Amino acid sequence: MPDWLEEFDDSFEVPEKILHLVGDGEATDLSWHNDESPSFGIHSDADEGICVRIWVGRPGDAIRFIVTIKDENREYDPLYQGNDVDEAIRLYRRHRDVYLSLWKNSWDAQQESLSTKDPAVPRATLKTTTEWTPENSDAAIARGWEIWETNRDLAEEAELEVDGKPYGHRPFELQALDDGPLTDQGAWNIVNCGARNGDPLCIQALAFLAEHSPDEHAAIIAKKETL
Repeated sequence: MPDWLEEFDDSFEVPEKILHLVGDGEATDLSWHNDESPSFGIHSDADEGICVRIWVGRPGDAIRFIVTIKDENREYDPLYQGNDVDEAIRLYRRHRDVYLSLWKNSWDAQQESLSTKDPAVPRATLKTTTEWTPENSDAAIARGWEIWETNRDLAEEAELEVDGKPYGHRPFELQALDDGPLTDQGAWNIVNCGARNGDPLCIQALAFLAEHSPDEHAAIIAKKETL
């Protein structure tokens, strides 16, 4: 059951267009019972970090959709208040992209500072390692995906094809959780785009796959979707 249904109820009738944002990896279900309504968006790892979200009211409410934005300094006036789901999604995407860029720049600046303090440590090693720790696993599961060990034998893999092409040797795969809102493609999209936008966990996931399951890594980064 998705978070919004667990925290609220089906009377909110969240539109499929918004649920598709979650399924495609463009947003996360941020719904919490202490809020007034379900919400969906992005949130940085910091407790008081960047957050862009769409709030969804019940059908018949005077204002059904609200798009808000906050950062570590303050919460800003709503970007949108109205009943047009397409306009709410358009503004969400526009401002999400801006804040993802700011988030990436903040991460890059932090890494530049670390490199300056200790020039002997290469910047790349500060950002990534090729381990996938239990802490990484827990963080990924909280986002709706995980890296799994496949345990297939080589003979079995040799028989596998995708779109008529050999599947390749993939001892590890990045997949969506079976009971979560993401599809496998959505999980690939969110990790691929998150890494390009500086998300440390997504960068870590791709670094691990690049060394330990390069065919899986190549398949993920070949996707062109942008978050």
